[in-house]
Amino acid sequence: MNTFWNSGERDKIEGLDVLGLRQFDQALERKWVAGITTISFRARYLTLLPWLLAELYEYELRRHGGRATIPPDRLLEVLARLKFLVLAASATGTEWGESGSTYGVLGSRVYRGELAEFAETGTVAIPSQGGSDVYGTYVMPCRGFGLLTDSSGRDGVPIAIAPRGRTLLRPRARVPGCETIHKLLLEGGSITKEQLRMAGPHFSVNGLANDASERDSLINWMFEPYHDSPGVTRTYDRFAMTIRWAAVVIGTGAMTAADLIALNFRRVVEAVPSSVTRAQLAWMEYELRRRTHFACELLLADVTGTLQDLGTGPVDAITARWMPVDGIAPAVREALGVDEITSDTTLRYLLDSMPTNSFIRDRLRMADGRRQTRGGNAALYGLALLLSCYRCSEAYRATNTLADSRHYMERAFALVTENAHKPLVVAMRELALHLAVEPHLTTTLRKMGQGQKCSLRFFPEGEVLHPTGIAANPGFSGTRLENVLGILADLGLYSRLAGGRYRLTDSGRNRLLRDD
Repeated sequence: MNTFWNSGERDKIEGLDVLGLRQFDQALERKWVAGITTISFRARYLTLLPWLLAELYEYELRRHGGRATIPPDRLLEVLARLKFLVLAASATGTEWGESGSTYGVLGSRVYRGELAEFAETGTVAIPSQGGSDVYGTYVMPCRGFGLLTDSSGRDGVPIAIAPRGRTLLRPRARVPGCETIHKLLLEGGSITKEQLRMAGPHFSVNGLANDASERDSLINWMFEPYHDSPGVTRTYDRFAMTIRWAAVVIGTGAMTAADLIALNFRRVVEAVPSSVTRAQLAWMEYELRRRTHFACELLLADVTGTLQDLGTGPVDAITARWMPVDGIAPAVREALGVDEITSDTTLRYLLDSMPTNSFIRDRLRMADGRRQTRGGNAALYGLALLLSCYRCSEAYRATNTLADSRHYMERAFALVTENAHKPLVVAMRELALHLAVEPHLTTTLRKMGQGQKCSLRFFPEGEVLHPTGIAANPGFSGTRLENVLGILADLGLYSRLAGGRYRLTDSGRNRLLRDD
């Protein structure tokens, strides 16, 4: 009988990083995007956040005779007002020729009622609750581009306004209607459509490309280091290389961030290692590790699902259930290049049988792996992906072009090498144990020891595993590159197209490819 640890609990937390791998993927990518995160979508917040923090500090200094301590509640209510103002300005932008899109704008759900009231009546009391996410979402990119910096914490604000951030005070103060908006943000009150029509273009996420001074300043700050220290210089160099790499790959066409990463991956694995640039190699490695990560999560998903079918059992029983495979799914057959798997099949045989373009022709889609059934096919699809990663990176690993980080990918490849000539049922047992079962238990028990909720998919009793009744949904890290392109689009360097695609504008081509 299955034991369900979470049965009866109201709050079940499945957890996103059930193998403890995503942090490594994301840390690798983070080095190349200068603090832009997976949740920082729109460029306008990069200027508005430091501007408002500077205005708040100046305001409190005047109120308190040259000394200011800003309580957290005070900061959050001001940020909530900014949050609603940006939302209202973006949504109302059709009245002054903008798209009215609120994609990536904070607060569209939280302030749905207030926004509806504003649209119907033309006025609404600006909300002063719910603004904490403004700071958390955009503080990192603001720091990355030198608009904010560390604070002593004495004034109650956890961040300080850098010199670049302070330059935003004067130009915005001269904006028509901004004085009224400035008072509204700092003191609260009601906002009207007339007030928004005057100042709204300077707060809408869709208006930055038309605000020449603010736009050009932000572009310069994104490309010119704010300090000549080695750490800052490296961050800016890597970001510039990423931006240029993306522009070269996209060229005169249009692509999504996922397509860009996939095309780069294919080009790099088919190239001579010595011919690739640092940016090409970095984004290839990022994708290689994400794919290996996804392969491991597919193994975990099949371990979890098969264990639920068995009721209980050791890893040997789970992998034995996978072999022999009665019916190989079409996607698995295509990826591995075999029609059947027998007791004599080995990893070496599969490596030699796989088509050379397996998983390389197109971008990797989570749905293709997730639709494979448990009981063998999901695990075999994960194996095919792992073997593809192993094979297409051999030249880079052999020449030490790809750094050995001694992490999960290196461990996975070592297991493939060690088990290459063993029967597949033995090899799959080793892969399942060391790439799925052990990492999941280690990661989840550590999280529980830190006070986080139970997200175990199974728990051990000696060598026997017992399911907890929670399925494992395989996936991989989302890319920050989508948000990099989106922020550049807000600055007029790219155009947003349907389907999440981006195309270089004339301005973008002149700025990003001008050395060609």
